[in-house]
Amino acid sequence: MNEEGNRNLGSGEANQDEEMNVECEPLNIDDPSNWKNIDPNLRDLLVERGPVRRDCDVNFPKDANARHFSSIHCIQHLANGEKVDRKWLIYSEVLDRVFCFCCKFFKQEGNKTQLATEGFKDWKNIGERLKGHESSNEHSTCMSKWIELEKRLGKNQTIDKSAQDQVSKEREHWRQQKTFFGVVQRIYVLFASSVQRWAALKDNVEGFTIKQLSQTRWESRIESVKPLRYHAPQITNALVIMANSTTEAMAKSEAKSPVTHELENFEFLFCIAV
Repeated sequence: MNEEGNRNLGSGEANQDEEMNVECEPLNIDDPSNWKNIDPNLRDLLVERGPVRRDCDVNFPKDANARHFSSIHCIQHLANGEKVDRKWLIYSEVLDRVFCFCCKFFKQEGNKTQLATEGFKDWKNIGERLKGHESSNEHSTCMSKWIELEKRLGKNQTIDKSAQDQVSKEREHWRQQKTFFGVVQRIYVLFASSVQRWAALKDNVEGFTIKQLSQTRWESRIESVKPLRYHAPQITNALVIMANSTTEAMAKSEAKSPVTHELENFEFLFCIAV
């Protein structure tokens, strides 16, 4: 064999060695890039291990605009000055993207948020994106499922009490919103159910009309709340008049209920003011 043949043979062997080294590289199951097909066994294993973060001292790669991820985003700053560890936030070294640990495993079908699917890497807007994500109902639900699974697996160390308290606060926040807007809609339906009731409302409230609650547009929801915010006493009076003037037991009960329970409730009045 000539010298060139030896060189080619040596080069071929070297390439084979390199390929073998690549193939033998251990799979990093802690990196979200390897979470493409998540079955219950893999999910349980990763929940038992808990989210694993890279060394914060390592420099993160920059994008085309010279921006990069920073470990400061792993800390949530609350309005009262308290700092909370975002243990759910994990960074993929392979993809240079961040993910939500719990939403990646427990998201509902149809959830398209990047933090739960292909990952997020808009470093310019990451601060606002994380704030919006952690205050969402979907994230709160996934956090609860994460905690419940950890308890079932007999390992309750990954999520500490402060994180559990935060989940409870978010769930209570959404419960209050649902209750509040439910009352607003109920009052609208009560007055809109007959011409006489609508006329009684207009006699007591001038310049404002109670509006139906929109299920999709928050601007419309704000418009629905305005009459209650600025004319709560007049609307209360209209409900009292309706309750005293009707002979229908159901209508009387429906008119009295908001006056007795919600319109004098501190939480409800606080929601109106805010």
